[in-house]
Amino acid sequence: MRKTMFFVPVALLVAVTAFSQDTEDFEYTQNRRGGVTIIGYNGSERNVVVPETIGGQRVIAIGGRAFRGRGLTSVTLPQSVESVGVMAFADNDIEGLELPEGVRVIETGAFSSNRIENLAIPNSVRIIRYNAFGRNPVRNVNISRNVRAINPRVFNQNQLKRISIGGDVEIYLGNFDDGFVNYYQSRERQEGNYERRGNVWIITAP
Repeated sequence: MRKTMFFVPVALLVAVTAFSQDTEDFEYTQNRRGGVTIIGYNGSERNVVVPETIGGQRVIAIGGRAFRGRGLTSVTLPQSVESVGVMAFADNDIEGLELPEGVRVIETGAFSSNRIENLAIPNSVRIIRYNAFGRNPVRNVNISRNVRAINPRVFNQNQLKRISIGGDVEIYLGNFDDGFVNYYQSRERQEGNYERRGNVWIITAP
């Protein structure tokens, strides 16, 4: 098994400053799998830290449109979260995003239309759905080798320069701009670090 060397910008290594956010800022409902799903946000804080528990129950999901259009600039999710819902954080100003180990599914448009430049997809993620990170100025992305499917237009209208990706990931032609998918396929979906130089993609470290 080849090792992948990840491009991790320094900014990603700096944790968002934690604080004690009032759990009353969050609307939530019981989840049928146990724990709770956050379904709304009433707070004024723009740098949101989602609590791991509310009312003594683990927060395991972020519901659809729960934080959409709230002017957020950063979000930190707890390790307990397993799924991020449809358009959950869409239409904000999020620049800082830390996805925890534990998230398995990132739903349609979950983080679309933000200001994310650097992105690391953790090992726990299996599926990234349609347009999840569309319309962001993403330049660098690390995609775990455990991701098995990237649905169409996940990185639509991004500004990708570097992509670190596992082998044999199922991706669609309309998923990345600038011909990356064709190049990845031509390399037999080889795990490695890919870099765009001018209008050409190359693999820089297998």
